[in-house]
Amino acid sequence: MANIKVLKQLRRVAEEAPDEQLHMTSFVDTNASCGTARCLIGWAIIDPWFQKHTRINDVLPADFAETHFGLTPKHAKILKEMFDIDGREVSALFAFHSYMNSDPHGISKADVLASIDALIEGHSIRPYAGLSR
Repeated sequence: MANIKVLKQLRRVAEEAPDEQLHMTSFVDTNASCGTARCLIGWAIIDPWFQKHTRINDVLPADFAETHFGLTPKHAKILKEMFDIDGREVSALFAFHSYMNSDPHGISKADVLASIDALIEGHSIRPYAGLSR
């Protein structure tokens, strides 16, 4: 069973992220035309609730600036435990198969919120349709 409390906080973080600054292609993009943009994990990393109540800082890459992320076994384990979801769902939710040359707006905030809602409701999720491979 997914950790509903933490998923609801993740939903809050996603809702609060400016639409144009939610880019699912990198932790942080300081050169984005909209200003500093972050992926869902990037926004969670700077969120006070996540910093206080979870191990989100253990997911922080060594070089946080301008970092494209990939799912490492360490990150996968932390995120699976934090959200109590399986590895496929971690990969799908956080778009770990996206690439820097993907359209940063290829995955909308509505897509992200729908995936979080599905997990909260106990459904499995699939990778986002907007991903370039």
